[in-house]
Amino acid sequence: MDVSSLIVTISIFFAGIYFFLLLQKLAIKKGLLVKVEYSKPRKLFWAALIFVIVASNSIITGYPHLIVLGIGLGLKLYFTKEFYTLNRH
Repeated sequence: MDVSSLIVTISIFFAGIYFFLLLQKLAIKKGLLVKVEYSKPRKLFWAALIFVIVASNSIITGYPHLIVLGIGLGLKLYFTKEFYTLNRH
């Protein structure tokens, strides 16, 4: 893989992230997403699940840095205070 194709791939990835964040912001403004608070056990469950998914990929792919990424994502999820869910009205 040469540098130019790597740059294009990374650019497409970040453009996708930007697009979904923009959609999320629009949904929040229109009231389609509402703010919710989850209990600590529920946040711990989801943080552990995300860690297991990411860390298991480190065993499959052989990249040990994915364990650190899994820990970081789990901690970020656990300590996040604002979550949004679909408005069911």
